[in-house]
Amino acid sequence: MVMRALPELRGRVRWADGTPVGRYLVMVGPGEEPSGYECEQADVDNPEGHFSIRPDQFPKEGNLFWIGVKAEGAAPWEGVVPLADLRSGDFLITLAEGFSLSGTLQLPASAKGSLRVKLGEVPGKRQDDDAIFVSGDRKPLLPGFEGDIPPGAPLRIPDLRPGEYQLRLRGEGVTPLLLTVTLGERDLDLGEVRLLGTGTISGKVSDPYKRKKPWRFADGEIHVEGFGGGPWDSYRDFKTDAEGRFRVEGVPCGTIGVSFAYHMTADIIGSVNAEVQVEEGKETEVRFEQRE
Repeated sequence: MVMRALPELRGRVRWADGTPVGRYLVMVGPGEEPSGYECEQADVDNPEGHFSIRPDQFPKEGNLFWIGVKAEGAAPWEGVVPLADLRSGDFLITLAEGFSLSGTLQLPASAKGSLRVKLGEVPGKRQDDDAIFVSGDRKPLLPGFEGDIPPGAPLRIPDLRPGEYQLRLRGEGVTPLLLTVTLGERDLDLGEVRLLGTGTISGKVSDPYKRKKPWRFADGEIHVEGFGGGPWDSYRDFKTDAEGRFRVEGVPCGTIGVSFAYHMTADIIGSVNAEVQVEEGKETEVRFEQRE
């Protein structure tokens, strides 16, 4: 078997006025939609803006490579480029100005500690038709932000490209907030962003196998739309006591789901579910409809 040597991919990065970008992050992956683990990245420090990077593997089909670049003050750039264009070293990438998203966060008295902030681009919602948008786990290059903001600090996320974003805010003692925002070719100030406090839920659940007996030490889940990583993921877990009762504080306001899963058979999982409306500073009883 003859092993092919991985190619050296080369190019140059400049600003819109033609001056070279001396410092930036470049990342490369095989094909049009590589996963994060398939990508290689390098921090470039070159006064002429040149980069040289060797991919970890060849594309499974064709000869296209995904290239991404991120520099301070610029909007992230990404595109899919033929191997031939990257071998010569003449491939030119021009970075556009980045824009910022800002706002003033108004937290409830029940808030404790820092606020977790996550901003991500809505997949497929690009206003820029000149670059190819592709998905995948490429956190160093994805436009947006993920981190903690101390109490009292303003919200400001720089170096964004125009597009539609989802902004998620969550923290202890705070009802998580999900906002969809559209950023044009200018900075966007959201103004005052008010977050609600939390409430409490309580209730009792019966054993799904023995309907008249309490479900002792059962594992419960609280579901909040838009949080938890997926539509069926738990936002918060809890347990019942020896009497099948539970009381959970710090529950987000609004409509939430409460569920308990169990095995109906070795291969089939059932669940006991309820949906309740939680009010700030109040306790709400959760009632489950279980068949006798």
